Amino acid sequence: MNVIIVNTSLQDVRANFEFLNKLGVDRWCFHDRDIAPDGKPLKETNSNLDEVVALAKELQGDMIRPLWGTAQLFMHPRYMHGTTTSSELGVYAYAAAQVKKAMEVTHYLGGENYVFWGGREGYQTLLNTDMERELDHMNTKILTRHIYENTIDLENAHGRESDDDDGDDDDGDDDGESSNSSGFEMKLTRDAIASSLMNSL
Repeated sequence: MNVIIVNTSLQDVRANFEFLNKLGVDRWCFHDRDIAPDGKPLKETNSNLDEVVALAKELQGDMIRPLWGTAQLFMHPRYMHGTTTSSELGVYAYAAAQVKKAMEVTHYLGGENYVFWGGREGYQTLLNTDMERELDHMNTKILTRHIYENTIDLENAHGRESDDDDGDDDDGDDDGESSNSSGFEMKLTRDAIASSLMNSL
């Protein structure tokens, strides 16, 4: 573990919450790698994040919580060809583990949403791209994440009652969005995935 870099991240988190408290702001957002540094193995990376998140949990108290958390899947060279669209199985697996961890810490902090941030999907050139296969892989990851989101139940993380208790059906299912009791929403249509993918090529 790079103690100096982790300590810098802890100082940044303290400064963040000092600033939020002075402004009276009760929501914050984060990318996992923006608040905690990469380690060499994934285990060290997760340990770095756990240390920073433990401090954030303490400092946010009862009044502050994340509006959303997300995994930062674009700056590291391993993601040069995307995550789910990468031709390397190891990259796909690493990204999936990173998203899983980011969802868990968002849950731990009582976050309202988890953002599935594609960032950099698609190969660098259409010359080595199988678009249909990439879309299928990307859709698999989105659906897997959607299933996992239900298993950790982010709504219960901060004990709020559902806003849908009035019986109105406003979950947006008829417009291609998927939502669950946690209030998380995700576009699952193939067109939406294709548009995101093409924009990042």
